[in-house]
Amino acid sequence: MEPCGTGPSFDLEPFKIYSLTSYSRYTPLGSYAGVFENTKDGNESIKVCLADLFQSAEETEIENQITDEAMRADPPILPDLFSENKSLFERFICGSRSITTELLSYLSDIMGLQNEARFERSHRSGVPANCSLNLFCYPKTPKDDSRFGQNKHTDNGSFTLLFSDQPGLEMLSPTIGIWGRVLPKAGHAVVNVGDTLRFLSGQTFRSAVHRVIPTFESRQQQRLAVGYFLRAEDAKVFRNNEGKMFTAREWHDQKYANYKAPHTVQRTNSILTGGMESSKSRT
Repeated sequence: MEPCGTGPSFDLEPFKIYSLTSYSRYTPLGSYAGVFENTKDGNESIKVCLADLFQSAEETEIENQITDEAMRADPPILPDLFSENKSLFERFICGSRSITTELLSYLSDIMGLQNEARFERSHRSGVPANCSLNLFCYPKTPKDDSRFGQNKHTDNGSFTLLFSDQPGLEMLSPTIGIWGRVLPKAGHAVVNVGDTLRFLSGQTFRSAVHRVIPTFESRQQQRLAVGYFLRAEDAKVFRNNEGKMFTAREWHDQKYANYKAPHTVQRTNSILTGGMESSKSRT
């Protein structure tokens, strides 16, 4: 899937900034709380930051080991697959960024925003931000394995551009509180609004509460998905749903810490779903 492979060319230079606030890493199965009570999630992922594609083994400062292949280097680097297909990843990431920032520009126009108030001004190229491309794999779950799917949540960034040709994604209706399946459609991507855009818009836009519950066919062994996450600049300050001030980086870090927390802890706050669920519906 190439959002820009056959379209116009993109200038890669503005995106080649390397920031320690954003680095590639591998996340194994069971790293976060699962869909069901007292379970863990059933997906593994590799997060790819564009800057890491331009780093040599001597230049990288990645903190996490990625795969066995990457353990040859210290500190570790992305697996060979990524360097061998660097051009593809460059086009995909830059194309996805172009699409999502263009959407921000359209929304700014619609809301009549000017100058620094425009949404795209919080997502400038070359400014440290935690944008990334994530490759997700949901292995077919054995009956005796409690790791399954992905728990309900809202994304912490501004936009998520999601590609998958397999079912499993579900969205929670913000009006009637019922889960509905998002069926894949050939040639289309799913675009989620995340927490940051909701907060930057003064709650005008709603974060999308979603989860993954794979519906495997007998011949289907796993579910694969690719997501590009557009996030605001690390230092961007906004007011969250509870009226507290955060930087985009602080919100990201707090959100991911909450993903790892037990369900009993997640229900005590609104971080998991960004305030899109009432306290009553979290209990």
